[in-house]
Amino acid sequence: MAASDLDEAEQLTISPNPVSNYVLIGMGADTQLEQMQVFDLQGKAVLTDVVPNERVEFSQLAPGTYFIQAVTRSGHVLTKKFQKQ
Repeated sequence: MAASDLDEAEQLTISPNPVSNYVLIGMGADTQLEQMQVFDLQGKAVLTDVVPNERVEFSQLAPGTYFIQAVTRSGHVLTKKFQKQ
């Protein structure tokens, strides 16, 4: 992974983590997003069309571990793990 990849990956943030009902998903100002989704541990997409830099409601998700995956226009796939309480 190139240094620019690491810089871009560090710009995907989830707060708070663990999540209760709402979360703020942040992306770096220079990151151009193509797609963002939330997956469960089985790899099933449970939320699609997630919008970064806005408050996202996760109250409909069952407690457990999830992954948020962002695909940038440059083709990088950024993934972060989070816990839903």
